[in-house]
Amino acid sequence: MPLPNEHSARLRQPSEFKEKPDWGQGEGKFRRVADGTIYGKVKVPQTADVIWGQLKSQSGKEAAPQAIRFPIKDWTAAEARKWLKDNKVKYIRFEAAAPKKGKENELIDSQTSLPTAEELAAIKINWILCLDFITVSRQKAVDENITVTEAMKKVRRENPALYKNFRENL
Repeated sequence: MPLPNEHSARLRQPSEFKEKPDWGQGEGKFRRVADGTIYGKVKVPQTADVIWGQLKSQSGKEAAPQAIRFPIKDWTAAEARKWLKDNKVKYIRFEAAAPKKGKENELIDSQTSLPTAEELAAIKINWILCLDFITVSRQKAVDENITVTEAMKKVRRENPALYKNFRENL
């Protein structure tokens, strides 16, 4: 699923990585680091982030790049693809950012009033209800080694009430 604020180049499948890397407790499956060197020789620009994980075959502090993220404020999709090509970085899938449309994503300027506490509470409740469907779908994608889109379709068929709740609270 495309991200709203950044282009993403997937280098390896998330399923290839340890759930609990050796590098520390509670730090999660992946680490996000601005710039860096991948494959021992390719320098990633400071305006891009590398998603690092520990392959199931690695140990200690070893890590491998899982993805590279290119923020839309610094990169167009074409520029990101060109950088990947110019640096001979092979990727499984490239997803251009898909910024959401609508008022909720407009930048707030000094002329815009901030939401009230009641409006924020309603947004939070709606988001939590939507997150249930998304979380279940992402877990299914990982468990069954399928795309998130395929997983969402399965969850929709298997749990129509959860999907209905998701749609009503978008």
